[in-house]
Amino acid sequence: MGRLIYNLQLRPCRTARSWDRQWDERSTDLTFWIESWRRFQVAMGSILVGAVAGLALFSHLDKELWPSVMTRGKILLWLLTCTGLFLLAEAYYLYKCAFWLEEGIEISSSLRQAWRGQTAKVLLFLSVLTWLLPPNFQAVGWRGLVRLYTGLVSLWPKLKPPVEMGSLPPPAPQAEIPVSPGGEPGLLGTVFSLFFFLLLIFLAVVLVSICLFLLGSFLYHSLSGEIDKLRGLPKGLVRFYLLLRRLWASWRQKSGFFEREGGAYREGETTLHRKRKTAFTWGKGFRALVRRGYYRLLTSARQQGLPWRASQTPKEIGMALTSLLPEEEETVKLVTDLYEEARYGPVDPDKEKALRFERRRRALQKRLGWTAKTGKKTVVDHGKMS
Repeated sequence: MGRLIYNLQLRPCRTARSWDRQWDERSTDLTFWIESWRRFQVAMGSILVGAVAGLALFSHLDKELWPSVMTRGKILLWLLTCTGLFLLAEAYYLYKCAFWLEEGIEISSSLRQAWRGQTAKVLLFLSVLTWLLPPNFQAVGWRGLVRLYTGLVSLWPKLKPPVEMGSLPPPAPQAEIPVSPGGEPGLLGTVFSLFFFLLLIFLAVVLVSICLFLLGSFLYHSLSGEIDKLRGLPKGLVRFYLLLRRLWASWRQKSGFFEREGGAYREGETTLHRKRKTAFTWGKGFRALVRRGYYRLLTSARQQGLPWRASQTPKEIGMALTSLLPEEEETVKLVTDLYEEARYGPVDPDKEKALRFERRRRALQKRLGWTAKTGKKTVVDHGKMS
């Protein structure tokens, strides 16, 4: 927890080499900050949920010891909750400071004091509300859990006490499991005990798997564009969710359990409908705009006879475009330079450069379209280009 707080206190800066100016400059990078903030949220949320669930479950399952430790447990839970909420508020303040520093907003000491003052007021209000609750207050949903636990315990085989000398054993009911004379359960009782023990383990594994599956599904759908940046426990939850979904799709396709009558699903066709994705995605921003436009220009040029290989550099492609359109040499050179800057530069191009690239790129595409309409299609000599 201390390491995560320390990571949030670091300034979100990195050293980058400017494309226009030939010296290094420091720029803002929030990738590390966002990852640290998410890890801190997962860690603190897990601690708080585990503490509340453990204390509430202990209060229901161990009723004899609960009155003696209720006060200490309540104080411990109150301290843990207040500390966790205070750390979350403090870490969120540091998280917001990163965005304020990126936007150039100066952070004064009075803002930090006001933030801590509001946090203290909220914690004081929650503390008063907690201590006003009755001692036998039960959280929502715990009554059903207690009923489930009571039902499982009632199914557990009960052992008869050993028979004392000089006294007759009480008549055993017909539903009870036979017990050996030594007070130990017989073979049937041992089998039943083992069966119920395995059943409890199976139910626990199923419940934990369902919880992990739901958490992985939530992370996968809420962070669809940043799955590769996850590390540690969140990444493991996403992998577990994808594994179960893959196994379920494979079993459903092989077994044909959900096939409809009338040929709704043809043989060999998967019944898991996935969201259709585009063939080429470059993300968002001006860098993606330039790359997408250059790909469109390259596609139009290839239709007009431009030789292209995957190993070609932008300079070689520019030379081929110049051979295809000799009168647009300056425009081709400018488009190639802007694409190299956007594609390989450490910093995203600004809006002015992106608009300049788009204007030149559209002019070249119109020129290629006019060449196709007039029938003056130029074929470049492959031997000369090589």
